[in-house]
Amino acid sequence: MLISRSADKLEATKKAIQSEVRSSGAQIQIRTLAVDFTRVDIYDQVKAFLDAGRTRSIYILVNNVGNAPSSLDYFLSTEHRLDPGINQKLITVNAIATTKMIELVLPSMVENGRGLLINVGSMSSRHIVPMISLYSATKVQYKG
Repeated sequence: MLISRSADKLEATKKAIQSEVRSSGAQIQIRTLAVDFTRVDIYDQVKAFLDAGRTRSIYILVNNVGNAPSSLDYFLSTEHRLDPGINQKLITVNAIATTKMIELVLPSMVENGRGLLINVGSMSSRHIVPMISLYSATKVQYKG
């Protein structure tokens, strides 16, 4: 199952994976769902998609969705004045989406006694980047 914001990119990724698997002589079934991760009302749709695909068989979740500012700029920049919701979008995509996807998949992983969560971060979360501090904060990865 592949879930992303862009139906075109999903289809291209699906075809690339199928081609790679086919070249090994195996077969694979891939289902796709395009959703807008800047919205918080999508998770019932995502849950229904996962349930239809039997979430009990998901053993790896790669959280790679992300949203970044279009340029390095001051917090009260022109971009922020033109799109007052930009900060909310960064938080919604980079922090809430990751958390909600884990919330949907982790129970079945625990029940099955195995699973792997991969949350893709950003180098800007490891180093101070003054002009994109909110982005950096939303991409921080815990290293325990």
